[in-house]
Amino acid sequence: MTEKPEEKKPETTNETPAAETNETPDLTKIEGLEAGVKQLAACKVEVKVRVPVAAIKAEMQRAFDELALNAAVPGFRKGHTPRRLVERHFEKAVLEDTKRLITAKAWEQVVKENDLHPIGEPDLPDEKVAYDAEKGLSFELELEVMPKFDAGEYKGLELTRPAGGVSEEDVTKTLDGLRRRNAQVEAVPGGKTQEDDVPVVDVDIKVGDQVVQTVSDQEITLGVDNWLRGLDRDFWKDLLGKTAGESASKTVTLPDTYQKEAYRGKEAVLTVTVKDVKRPKLAELNDEFAKDMLYESLEELKKDIRERIAQGRDHEAHQALAAQVEEKLIAANQFALPEELVKSMTANLINRQRLSLAYRGATREDIEKATPEITEGATKQTERDVRLLFILQQIADKEKIEVTDAEFERRIHVLAQAEGQKPGRFREDLKAQGRLGLIRSEIRDEKTVSRIIELAKVKDAEAAPAKEEAKEEKKEKKAPKAEKAEKPAEAAKEEKPEAAESEKKAAKKAAKKPKKE
Repeated sequence: MTEKPEEKKPETTNETPAAETNETPDLTKIEGLEAGVKQLAACKVEVKVRVPVAAIKAEMQRAFDELALNAAVPGFRKGHTPRRLVERHFEKAVLEDTKRLITAKAWEQVVKENDLHPIGEPDLPDEKVAYDAEKGLSFELELEVMPKFDAGEYKGLELTRPAGGVSEEDVTKTLDGLRRRNAQVEAVPGGKTQEDDVPVVDVDIKVGDQVVQTVSDQEITLGVDNWLRGLDRDFWKDLLGKTAGESASKTVTLPDTYQKEAYRGKEAVLTVTVKDVKRPKLAELNDEFAKDMLYESLEELKKDIRERIAQGRDHEAHQALAAQVEEKLIAANQFALPEELVKSMTANLINRQRLSLAYRGATREDIEKATPEITEGATKQTERDVRLLFILQQIADKEKIEVTDAEFERRIHVLAQAEGQKPGRFREDLKAQGRLGLIRSEIRDEKTVSRIIELAKVKDAEAAPAKEEAKEEKKEKKAPKAEKAEKPAEAAKEEKPEAAESEKKAAKKAAKKPKKE
């Protein structure tokens, strides 16, 4: 829609607003305005608007009144030009400005009087606005509106909180992780490799009679966390029991993300030769170890680990409850969605996912093959997200949930820190991208879900440590994604195992205290 001329905002005073005293009529209301709204689809309407000539002339007279006070016309002093000359001199410009202003006012009035809830701004350029000196101004347009539905009963939802608590085993596992990551690696002359060793190796990848890649003098961890797992997840086991100078070979299929496109999908012989056997030496678990971690004692370190694990479990429990809330709200609220909005958002999501594949080295052919599956997934995801958006907006309105400036600024600071930028610059970037409103919307949605959880009937799940332990073990043994090891030559940069990522993050936080301000 064509932007209306910038209007002066009323100055803030301590006086009672005119609307409350009924002293001043509503000058924004257009008398005689006619509007027709026709429902074209569940979330689409056709709007026809006509503004009478009288309203346009009245608005032009107000514009001329203001111009007459300061109009500069050749031959006359400023502000002393006869009214008829002012009107003659500025008639065309005033008419064009009035048409834009009246169009904007008319649209605002139609939206308010017909309780419309447009999605975005309507597309209404000047050429779509018809004007006749005798019939007045008119325009018509089609646009999507928010769906009409009742979120219904969102209070008292039955939710299940995952079992929490921190066991001694949790603390011990975290401490063991700290010891492993802070271990000193020592050479084992004449020794044989064993699990968790970090031998120095040479790697050759051979396709047919041609060596297509060689990596020299690199360390490899003998465990699931190794940088060749994208070629073969169990190859590290073939290196157990080896002494310096011994090798292990295996035929593998090079992944679709292999750095040399010509060899992707081809069979290759992977040969790894052990040059030196090195073994991590774990530090003793005592107060000295804790002091190395910047704690006063081992007990203080354990206490901090418990607190951090507990915080993580609380966050995970809240996320699990939030996921349950979302699924229950979606299941209970089935209504038609704005088709064009869903279509546009789906297209954006598909493009982002295709670009992501391209950045990870996928070929154009592979991307085209994956597009049908990407499209299906993106469509389902977008429909879910849009439905949830409307549901949470309605509940937020009912619960009068708003985002404070302090909450907004706090989120900006957190996001800026994550991006390594200054908050002010980061805010300007978001503003330029039109994303500031999205940040507020996200915070409001989060607060809304938290409010629903407060109003829910929450029961605690029974602890099942054996099942959870088996589940974690299963995750650890899960085959890693191919793209994780697409470039063996760069694999000397240690990669973290996906299975133990959450434990490592917790341990990393526990390893060092924040510096005092």
